[in-house]
Amino acid sequence: MRSKTKSKMSHSQEHWRFEGQRIVNQLERTEAAPAATPPPPGFTAPPAAPGQLESHKARARLASHLASLQASGAPPPAWLELYDNLLEEKLAGRQSQRWDWRKALYIAWSCVPRSRREPKTLQALADLLGVRPSTIRKWRLHDPDIQRRIADLPRQILLDHVADVYDAMIQVASTPDYHATPERQLFLKVAGLLQTQVELAGRLDLDHTGQVDINHDLSRLSDEQLDQLEAITAALGHPV
Repeated sequence: MRSKTKSKMSHSQEHWRFEGQRIVNQLERTEAAPAATPPPPGFTAPPAAPGQLESHKARARLASHLASLQASGAPPPAWLELYDNLLEEKLAGRQSQRWDWRKALYIAWSCVPRSRREPKTLQALADLLGVRPSTIRKWRLHDPDIQRRIADLPRQILLDHVADVYDAMIQVASTPDYHATPERQLFLKVAGLLQTQVELAGRLDLDHTGQVDINHDLSRLSDEQLDQLEAITAALGHPV
């Protein structure tokens, strides 16, 4: 009995000794392995993830296209600066990239006026990204941040130019020329120094015959104003 118990203990010890050595060996291999290379900007999924091979190929085609534009002296696409900025965005509170390069390009492309978009159509953009148009629609459906970013970016672009617009307005408004009068009025309104709103106590009604009827709140008029109004309307044949 004692011999059988000893045999079982020996077998169990051997098992855990072997398991412990296996774990040590694995840790040593992990420590000896080089650190994983972080993915390049625009790739948020591991290289071995489904679809990443096609994504890398499409990204290479995009890089080649942009390089050919630069080599030929052609202007860059209108979306390029927005695209580059989106690639630098990080997830809130983390250092992980927020946007896959294809989604970033779609957002930037969508924020550009239709007349300046390149490619011109969603189908052509999908071809450039190496996906189907239905895939892009699924992105928008499953990631509400895409639509929010498309809505917010144009406003952000406008705000980036507010200082320049104010400076231009000041330059024109300061010009001693009567042509600059509207600009001076706008400047004074923005500065809160000019009030142009006039409160009307009545309304004008124009019927189909072209006749104008004045409907005024007479309770706001003084006795003197009422007397003047009565004299005017009597002369016109329209008593109050």
